[in-house]
Amino acid sequence: PRGGRGIRGGAPQAGAASSYAFTLDTVGPQLSIFRAGSGTLRGSDTETIFFTLNENSVDFTRAVIAVTGGSLGDLVGSGRNYSAQFTPNANAETTGTVTVLAGRFTDTAGNANGANADLPLPIDTKRPTVVGIVATPQAGKTVLDAGDTVTLVATVTEAVPAGSRIAVQLSSQGLGKAPVILTAMMDGTVLVGTHVVELGEISAAPFAEVVSNGTSATDLIGNPLVVTGARFTFDNFTVDAMFKFADATWGPASPDGYDTIVIDFNADVIGVTIDAVTLNYRGRSVSLRDATLSGSGSRYVLRLPERVLSLDGGYSIYFYSEEIRMSSDPDQGMDEPIFIDLPNPGTSRR
Repeated sequence: PRGGRGIRGGAPQAGAASSYAFTLDTVGPQLSIFRAGSGTLRGSDTETIFFTLNENSVDFTRAVIAVTGGSLGDLVGSGRNYSAQFTPNANAETTGTVTVLAGRFTDTAGNANGANADLPLPIDTKRPTVVGIVATPQAGKTVLDAGDTVTLVATVTEAVPAGSRIAVQLSSQGLGKAPVILTAMMDGTVLVGTHVVELGEISAAPFAEVVSNGTSATDLIGNPLVVTGARFTFDNFTVDAMFKFADATWGPASPDGYDTIVIDFNADVIGVTIDAVTLNYRGRSVSLRDATLSGSGSRYVLRLPERVLSLDGGYSIYFYSEEIRMSSDPDQGMDEPIFIDLPNPGTSRR
């Protein structure tokens, strides 16, 4: 009975003086709580928590244990030794606790534990995110063409180690293109990268989006960066690096005057024939019978017959053919005809 807690005795022996032998136990059990590991718990971590009693208990169960900052699994063990798995809460930066208050369990004699026992657990499961990307186009440029550069600077919510990388896809790149890699030059919240505009890129309203492929950034304890799908828009430049007719100018003069027109593209092309060329003189089409077109790559030369050279000024050239395609990407052709006024051949080069 609890009124005689901790007293154990035996019946008197026959023929002997009346006496009793008993053991008195009025001391409650003691509990130690400790963990298998050390340091701060990250988002991917679980921790084994050990509970060690200094004597056996018949009612030490999961119900006597209080937990903050996470969850504790089933209690495994018996007698004096128990364990359970602790899982920290997601997106938390706090100190969790595993606690057993005084008076929550008893030893085999019915004595209750007399002191609180607790274990603090530092927790950081909060993952960094990108909160901003600033783009700076090449100096003096507001419309970027092939070969131009744009510098991207990303800011994250907490420090990442030097060498961390995030991958950024620009809207101008289109599907299937390798993302731009931004790198942390030192421990901190800033990552930097430069993109060189490639032929075929175009965007009237550029934006950047962090993508998972190529992103390896973590915070300083190893929580991986969250790829949220957020878009960061830019209003200080546009991109137009589509394949196009670049220019047409008078070429070198022959002894009799200007006899060639040099036609340039911004990329190597195929499918260029004289049928793509229309030469106009003061608004009227000029026959190119007996004219020739030669060249390859990105430059072609139109040689004019002498009867055309006898005309003076007012030339323009119209150029278009669906057969003209980029050598490196035949799916890309001329998206629209080009009309260019040529300088007066009689005054521009003499």
